[in-house]
Amino acid sequence: MRFLRVLAVASLPLILVGCPPKTEPLPDTTTPVPPPPPSVKLQVISIDPARVNAMQPFKAELFGSGFQMEGMKVRVGVMMVASIDVLDSNTIQIDVPPLPGGVYDITVDTADGRSHTLRSGLVVRDAPPPPDPTAGLGCEDITINFDYDSARLSDGAMRALESKLACFTDRSGAVRIEGHCDERGTTNYNLALGQRRADAVSRWLAAQGVPASRINAISFGEERPIDARSTETAWAKNRRGEISAAK
Repeated sequence: MRFLRVLAVASLPLILVGCPPKTEPLPDTTTPVPPPPPSVKLQVISIDPARVNAMQPFKAELFGSGFQMEGMKVRVGVMMVASIDVLDSNTIQIDVPPLPGGVYDITVDTADGRSHTLRSGLVVRDAPPPPDPTAGLGCEDITINFDYDSARLSDGAMRALESKLACFTDRSGAVRIEGHCDERGTTNYNLALGQRRADAVSRWLAAQGVPASRINAISFGEERPIDARSTETAWAKNRRGEISAAK
């Protein structure tokens, strides 16, 4: 009996259970879309030269990124630059007109509406004043001396005036000449002698090209001695002309 049951089971039809057949994926027929190009940021990094003198036109180069060949605008402070040459996407050349002293922002605008500013990028230095040819000459206190009872300019007096010539020719202010005398002689005589001495200096200056309109010659006679003693040394000091040249 056991043999018959085993045979009966073995004779049952076999039911096969398997995996479904494999299928190949369909080919992708869509056109690939390229990624967008990377956006280049507009930047102004530096300007060369970054320091210039006031009131002098100059050429400069701006360095940065994102510069466009067309439609660029550049401002220095609030002033729009008229001459612009975009050399490449990183370099712009500009012609800058004369500027007063100060510190300036540099702004670049593109045609597509972007803008970037380099803060305080340009320093314009005030031009130093020209050297003063009269510096150190002591133009405010020039003294020459005269011989006794004379209004003639001695050789020494003329050399002293010539050494200070720039005080008179390179300045545009008034020139004041004072004539002085020693105590000998009457008051009126000394006033007249002092005036002749001042006039002698005035004529010498006019001969050097100093306009007469700038010259003021006056006499104080014996009234303002620089040495009050009654000695030859004091009298020699007091016989003098004092000249001052204002700027």
